[in-house]
Amino acid sequence: MRVLILFFISLLLFSCEEEDICIEGSTPRLVIETVSTSQAPISVDSVQIFRNQGNQDSMIYKGTLSQQYKIPLLLKEAPFTKFTFKIYRKNQIIQDEFIVGYNYKLNYVSKACGYRVLYDSLNVKFKPNFFKKIEVLKPVLDHEAAPHLRFSY
Repeated sequence: MRVLILFFISLLLFSCEEEDICIEGSTPRLVIETVSTSQAPISVDSVQIFRNQGNQDSMIYKGTLSQQYKIPLLLKEAPFTKFTFKIYRKNQIIQDEFIVGYNYKLNYVSKACGYRVLYDSLNVKFKPNFFKKIEVLKPVLDHEAAPHLRFSY
């Protein structure tokens, strides 16, 4: 009985091929870095980030003010994604809306990974409210190792 179990376990382990495992990763997310321009610390109770999708918004982050956020972009006919940051502090809600524009192309990686979307020509439109300035650090979105945008508050 043990021999039979060991045989099936070894069969499972050695039946995988190289192309069955995806080591390339998937479509990278937009990495946003936030920095304070003030010397004094700014108190924020909580932050929520919503991705606007037509008639409905989907919450993609809920927590405290962080130094970095990783946000998935939409893949659709219109080459942009709308985001809303809601900052809760001292019984008030500060809301900032952003439109991130981009071009994208599908890149076939392998049989296991399938297609990966690569974005370039990143640009941002917004009206200053809580965040005062936005810098595009990397206009090409091909990995998540470094921030692509910097939001200053």
